[in-house]
Amino acid sequence: MSDQDKPAGESLDVLQKDREDWWFKDLVVIAIGLGARRGELLQLTFHDIDFEANKLTFRSETTKAGKARDLPIDPVLFAMLKRRHQNRTNELVFGGVGVSAVTKAWNAATKDTKSARYTFHHLRHTAITHWANSGLPIADVQFMAGHASERQSEAAQVF
Repeated sequence: MSDQDKPAGESLDVLQKDREDWWFKDLVVIAIGLGARRGELLQLTFHDIDFEANKLTFRSETTKAGKARDLPIDPVLFAMLKRRHQNRTNELVFGGVGVSAVTKAWNAATKDTKSARYTFHHLRHTAITHWANSGLPIADVQFMAGHASERQSEAAQVF
């Protein structure tokens, strides 16, 4: 299989080979798991995570719509967030990583793959599409995505 034919996930596996705790892998997992925007994730703090209730809050000042939203975290995300919490160097879940670092890592991970034409934001669309295809009511999809209308959530279902 040529590099160009590799799906994005395989490219990420190669990139992560000897760096099991690398921040970018975690960022991608949580972006897909929660359909979160890049800015929401980069501003996420450990104070926003309730490990006892298995939920995470995107604060109103970090969301595009200016409205807070609480989302459940599944066991995979819980384990990843707990590990990041135990190994934290500051209160930001992603330790102060900036937008340019995310862009650079995304470009490196998707280089020479069919996914090179996609952006980090497409992970959000993938999550929204998955929620809708799994039978989640559109009103719930709208809330989880932080969309102002159901129409926005329907339009975001592209994958």
